Amino acid sequence: MRKPARLLIVAFLSAASFAAAALAYLYFMQERLVFFPEPLAQDAPLAFGAPHTELFLDLEGGKKLHYLIFSPPEAPAIIVYFHGNGGNLARWGEVAAELAVKSHHEVWIFDYPGYGKSTGPLPPDSDELIQVSREFVKHVKKSRPNYPIVMFGRSLGTGLATKLALTEGAAAVVLESPYTSLKDLAREIYPLVPTALLRYHLDNTELAENKRKMPILIVHGTEDTVIPHHHGENLFKMLKTKAAFLSVSGATHDNLNESDRYWRGLTDFLSAIGL
Repeated sequence: MRKPARLLIVAFLSAASFAAAALAYLYFMQERLVFFPEPLAQDAPLAFGAPHTELFLDLEGGKKLHYLIFSPPEAPAIIVYFHGNGGNLARWGEVAAELAVKSHHEVWIFDYPGYGKSTGPLPPDSDELIQVSREFVKHVKKSRPNYPIVMFGRSLGTGLATKLALTEGAAAVVLESPYTSLKDLAREIYPLVPTALLRYHLDNTELAENKRKMPILIVHGTEDTVIPHHHGENLFKMLKTKAAFLSVSGATHDNLNESDRYWRGLTDFLSAIGL
């Protein structure tokens, strides 16, 4: 075999090996690309702009979910809040506190395993993450059996809010900065990576199966560079008359709560459905 041919074969095999190694890394280490948890010491004090109750939910295998409850007086409904992929309740508790104060609804919010004071490793796939979230929703329903529940998802958490609303029931669904599906988002961020490698299958388009006819509000900032605005817009178009769309001009992924339009749209939506 001539030397140029041998060099070509070696180069091809080297490139193939590199590609295989890169794909293997993406498959086995994708938790580090999807989740950005920040642990908290179990005795770390938490203080927010509203009174709260701090509790733990025991799960199988000795794991615990850390959660907070914000309870305004005479709250007409409960918002179960599924937060984004970074931080912990030290940060997200502030978001929940503001939501409780301005919406006048009781807000329950929890940290996923591996986040904050919640124990156990990060779920290795979406099935386990959904199951953990389901246990929390069941706990909320058992604790407050006579209250309507609003599933409220933020960013990564929108897919969980969708799944739990469809399987466990809800009075309404709010999706803030949603993706159509994690597959769609992955295609945009990593166009050369096969989506078959994705172990987290969260899909907000499943709301098209909303046979319960739950009211749905989609909220998105026009300047969102993390999950672009067209995801919320496309989801709204897909759901047609099943959803309302609140597009907040100039808002990014992280500052929707600084907009009066955001709060007015959210409270108007809840009021219009009797909550």
